[in-house]
Amino acid sequence: NEFSGGGRARVLPIIEIILSRGEDGRIAREWVDKITERWEFDSVVPQHLDAPIKIGPKEFKEAFGFLYEGKNEVGYCDEDVKFLREAEEGFLNFSVYKSKLGVLRGKVCEL
Repeated sequence: NEFSGGGRARVLPIIEIILSRGEDGRIAREWVDKITERWEFDSVVPQHLDAPIKIGPKEFKEAFGFLYEGKNEVGYCDEDVKFLREAEEGFLNFSVYKSKLGVLRGKVCEL
């Protein structure tokens, strides 16, 4: 259910991790801003999951909202991202750029 986002466009947790590395997501924010400011569109074809998604620039930018919040908190349950966090803090520690946004966290869902 959480992955469906209630019908809204969502970015998967692993992609959120990748995009929030290094410069606190600044480069990714610039990319999202360029897309949403330069082009008018009414659908997006994602690389994964169902396609096309009927969204425009506003909804596209909302899907990347985590880049604008200044924290490394995804819109999924913490239980769902625990493995990714543990990998980032553990065996991937040597190869993953650190995020200036802090350690990955999800919301409390009490599953």
